Order: sequence, then C-alpha cells, then structure tokens
Amino acid sequence: MDKIYNEKACDIADTTRRQFLKISCIGLLGSMVPFRNTWAAIDMDYHEQVAALGHLKPYDKPLLKFSKLNESTDFEIEALILKDISGRSDLIQKVKSRLGDDPDIRFSMDSLKVRLLFVPEIRANYAESYERFCRNITSFIFGKVNIPDFYSQLVTPMLEYPEIKDDGVSAFMVHQLAKEYVATCKFSNVSGDHVRYRIKGAAFSNHLGAVDLNIDNPEDGSFKLNRGNYTIWQNRVQNPYMLFVVPVEETLHYILGPYTDRTIHTELDDLSAASVSQVKTLAQDWMMVEEAIVGGLISLIIDEYSRKYQKDLPTVQIRQHFAEMRNIPQYKYRFNGIKLVRDLGIDRSYEMYREDPMEFKKMVLQA
Repeated sequence: MDKIYNEKACDIADTTRRQFLKISCIGLLGSMVPFRNTWAAIDMDYHEQVAALGHLKPYDKPLLKFSKLNESTDFEIEALILKDISGRSDLIQKVKSRLGDDPDIRFSMDSLKVRLLFVPEIRANYAESYERFCRNITSFIFGKVNIPDFYSQLVTPMLEYPEIKDDGVSAFMVHQLAKEYVATCKFSNVSGDHVRYRIKGAAFSNHLGAVDLNIDNPEDGSFKLNRGNYTIWQNRVQNPYMLFVVPVEETLHYILGPYTDRTIHTELDDLSAASVSQVKTLAQDWMMVEEAIVGGLISLIIDEYSRKYQKDLPTVQIRQHFAEMRNIPQYKYRFNGIKLVRDLGIDRSYEMYREDPMEFKKMVLQA
C-alpha cells in the first residue's frame, strides 16, 4: 500500500470495542465539485478502450470521501499498521520506557476505524467504456447461471458519499481506492501492565475489488454472516488484463457466497461454543474454497464471452496470473480449482457448488 500520510502515535485512555470481524480511510479535501475531463473521441471498440485504460498514466487527485469513519477489522490496514510499528524505533523505545525492557511485550489492536476514499475516473470515454463492459459481462454471467441480475447500479461516482441503494448490490467503478484509519493499539507485558497508543494514517489500497464476508458477534454469543451490499472496483492496475477479471470475479463471489455461508453456518451448528478465532479460521478456510471455484470459472466465462462477441480477450495471461498466485494464502486452492473447473465445465461446477460445497471442496483437495 502507498502511504498518503502518517500521524505520530499518542497516548490514550483505555477503550473497549464490540467484536467485529471482516474477512477479505483523510478528510483533507472536503467536498469537491464533480468534473470530468472530456478526452478527444477515439474510434475504438469499448473492449479495446478497456484494454487501453490499463496502460494510461495514473493520477491520485481529487481524493473524495466514500464513507464515514466506521469501526472495522480491515486486514489490509492491520498489516500496514503492524509493518509500520515494527519499523518505528521511537515508538518501541517509548513502549519499553513505560513497560520496562521485557522481551515478551505483546501487541493487540483494541479498535480500528476505517474511512474509504476514492479518486474518481475523470476520463469520460474510458469510464463509459468500462461501465459498458461491466454491464455486458455481468449480464452474460447472470444468463449463464440463470439467475436475476442483482446489481441495482453499476456506476462511476463523481461526488463524495455516493448513494448505496437499499435493494440489491451497488458496484462503484473508481480510478483508485484509499483508506484512512484511526487505530487503538495496546502493548502489554507478562505482568499485565499495558499502555495504549492511537495511530492515524491513510494509504492507497492494493485491492482491485472485494466482496467482504462480515462476521458479526453480538453480545448473545451467536455469529451472523453477511456479504456487503456494495463493491468498489478500481481501474489502476499493474496488469491491464485484470480490468477484464475484476467484474467477473466479484460477481461470482456474490453468486457463490450464499452457498459458502450456508456451509459455514452448518459447521458452526456442530460446534457447541465456537470462539471468535475458531469462526475466523473456519470462514477463512471456506473463503479459500470459494476462491478456488471462482478462479476456475473466470477464465472459462471470459473464453465464452470472447467467442460470443468475437473479441480476443487475454485469457492466456489471466490463467498465467492465477497460476502465479498459488503461493498467496487466500489462493491456496485456486490452482487446483482452475484444473477441476476446467475438467467439470461451468455448468457442472456451478451446480455442484450450489448443491454441495463440501463435495466440491473434497474434489478440489484431490485435484
């Protein structure tokens, strides 16, 4: 993640928080007047414009607020904070001066609030082409699996705090996504002494798109799973062909997610008193299975879409990219999933996961 700013850590009083997990931001500019630069008209098919979009020079202003500062557990931000703390010798020395030179000082995050920010796509022709492609490819997917279109909007926001529809799923296409954060970090020693610091900062996100699985743990001890009702797709990419992948991947997560969540609920019912860490581990394991079928379906769907529209989309590069991701923990089973789905085909893979995710998991582990 590229940092936008970092504030010096400061002492704060004790705080508490409600447990909230999320499995997968600088209000510096205030309100901005919406605008778009109108590029000269380009005589290109919209698929070609999408491919060209990935090669254009990126920019990082204006930076607009997408959401309020909300309590969250954002793994990307948590990793950034841990990395920052490990390199902050001044903060480490301050902690040691308060807790003593104990080699077993422990770190935990008492609270984390995150605000999403975005850089809008101001190049009108390219924004319109990407919107058109996203509508076309998602409509194609809904037709393949024979379910209604659940997107209430697929839009390129130009104003702060874009409206999120109450019904369906809202998809927002932006140039860049950023996150502002305020974290309460706790350091403690074996004697039970502790000190808390508040850390503030902001950074651009590396996530091109995401469908979060939220696990809410109310005071009664029950766990509730839900998928967010919006998704943000950014078009600043290192690999231009990923622009074709993001709307396919995130749509598949929304389609397959209910079957994953149903299975997690079933396994939770078999646990007499699951802890937060157990639920988190179970959810992460099933998200790796979901990533496996999603990875397998992506290239087959784009292949069929390419044949229908007679377009030469970069499916070879997509397969190669997914193969290279096999060492990333969340994509542990993705390479197996690509092989399995290729053998089963789109229809049989989807039907199997819809009816019996556990059977699909067994086959993925054996692939």
